[in-house]
Amino acid sequence: MTEAVAPRVQLRGGPLRYLVSLTLMASAAALVMSQASVREMEARFGSFLATNVFGMRIIHPTDRPVMYLTLPDSGPLPKWIGLVVTPECTVALLIAPLLALAAFLVLGRRLRIRSVLLATALTGAFLVVVNMIRLLVIVVSTHRWGLSAFRWTHEIYGSLISIAGVCIASVFFLKQLSRANRRQAAHSS
Repeated sequence: MTEAVAPRVQLRGGPLRYLVSLTLMASAAALVMSQASVREMEARFGSFLATNVFGMRIIHPTDRPVMYLTLPDSGPLPKWIGLVVTPECTVALLIAPLLALAAFLVLGRRLRIRSVLLATALTGAFLVVVNMIRLLVIVVSTHRWGLSAFRWTHEIYGSLISIAGVCIASVFFLKQLSRANRRQAAHSS
């Protein structure tokens, strides 16, 4: 009688690739779980930009993802409304899938870890800028033209800005990786 020998499983990516992949996946999960803090930071930075760039009077209470602003033509006493950065509108939900994708890409040997991390960082930064532009379009339009502008800028223009931003970010991400892959192939030949 012969004993069956289990085949040895060989790790393809090496320990560093697995560690980086695990870190990226954990970062994606942490970003989603801490999205309330991310939303609060987005509201704070959006308030700062609206106040200092557009000269608006925005009140941002600490520890809440809300920006209070005045409506136009509200008479001698300003009429304040609060715009909430909701869980569906946070940049955390745009960056988390990017981190998860990067986690899988670093496992393969075709791409350098550094190239994947650089493309991920640049694409993530671009998504932050796009989402902040979207947020500012909503805030400034609501402040200048009222609640009817909120509906249009939030549902229509905000969605178009997000979709265009994600499409551009995806193309940029893939171009960065293919460029890095071509450079790596040229150096190894």
